[in-house]
Amino acid sequence: MGTYQGLNIAVHTFGIVTKLVCACVDVFTVSKCLLRQAYPWPCEPIANLYEALLGNSASTWSAVKSSTAMCKTVGDPRLLVA
Repeated sequence: MGTYQGLNIAVHTFGIVTKLVCACVDVFTVSKCLLRQAYPWPCEPIANLYEALLGNSASTWSAVKSSTAMCKTVGDPRLLVA
């Protein structure tokens, strides 16, 4: 869980910096990048890296959820042997 939290904070911070550098504006559920019309788009490598980091964060969260599901034991685990 600690690994996920650290990774998630880093990815979130990187996302904020990316949006600032690329002049992106969020309105409700839509994000619009003002530099998107520039050719070539200067933020493409940064955006691709952010998407990869976000994917890693999501897969780490899936691993945390699956390990938590495997460890769901109520009471003394020695009672499960019988």
